[in-house]
Amino acid sequence: MRALILTLCFLISASAPQLATAQDAPSHESREEKKKPKAKKKPRVDKTATPAAYIAVHPLFALEDIAPTYREPLKIGGMCFVGDTIYATSLAPDRTDQAPFRKGKILRIENATRADSEKKVKITTLCDWLYEPCAIAVVGDSIYVGEKDRIIRFDDGINKDTVKKGSEVVLLDGASSANFHTYTIGFEHYKKGKDTYLCGNFTTAIVLGGKRDVMTPSNPKVHRGSTFILGPVTGSEAPESVTLEYLAGGYRTPNGIEIGPDNDVWVADNQGIFNPSNELIRVENGKFYGHFLHTEKGRAAAYQPTNVDSRTGSPDNQTPATVHLPQGIVALSPA
Repeated sequence: MRALILTLCFLISASAPQLATAQDAPSHESREEKKKPKAKKKPRVDKTATPAAYIAVHPLFALEDIAPTYREPLKIGGMCFVGDTIYATSLAPDRTDQAPFRKGKILRIENATRADSEKKVKITTLCDWLYEPCAIAVVGDSIYVGEKDRIIRFDDGINKDTVKKGSEVVLLDGASSANFHTYTIGFEHYKKGKDTYLCGNFTTAIVLGGKRDVMTPSNPKVHRGSTFILGPVTGSEAPESVTLEYLAGGYRTPNGIEIGPDNDVWVADNQGIFNPSNELIRVENGKFYGHFLHTEKGRAAAYQPTNVDSRTGSPDNQTPATVHLPQGIVALSPA
């Protein structure tokens, strides 16, 4: 097979000059004809290097802007559906990578899936003071939110038009110190028997440019770069009754998480140090997926091997990704 490919390449390359000569040699008639103006060529889309979403929407889907006239650009951090209503968190519109912003919002978007016009879509801002929220879920009538450094609950939140600062119930604190790259991602509903847990990811700290940063969260139970479950949650649980457990670790920027019909957890991680490409991972409990966190002055990811130098890492004792998604070809920092 290999010899056949080499032979074909040789024949094509050998014949190319002859083909070019035959095409370029003008006939006597063509010399006497007036040159016609060349038609402008349409810009060519290189589909081998451009993600499909930038070329066109998949034919199975239709793209609709449900809030084209909303008063400011939305930087959606997370969302969940409750019937025809979407609950979403939005980061501050003026957020940059230079400083932390405490202007995050909870939005209630009603009639989002059945409205036949924008006028029927109703958007209510429940609050605008959260610390970079990128996780949200509804259990019972309560809204759960994952901020940069906390996981909190708003009791009876879905029945209110405003949730006031100071009314939140804190379930987890000290998850992160200030870093532009650390978020709480989620939430999905994870089942353990009859109990419901919040399932999410903690992303890792980096410096601008992509180099790993050292971080030791003030909460000793928190391991960045890991998939966690927090619960059980009921909509009214006492903070002291919830536990923080880890399903897996070893991610760089796990911005995507989903749970399948069989309670399988899927994570999308981003390329960078230790990650040659973006990754789609079907999570296996207790496994480490290869991104080492500094342990000399920081804290390791969940299940990070202790017998490996965290400065260099090692391919040993790590589980490979389920699917690799090359950056710029198949995916761009997937979530």
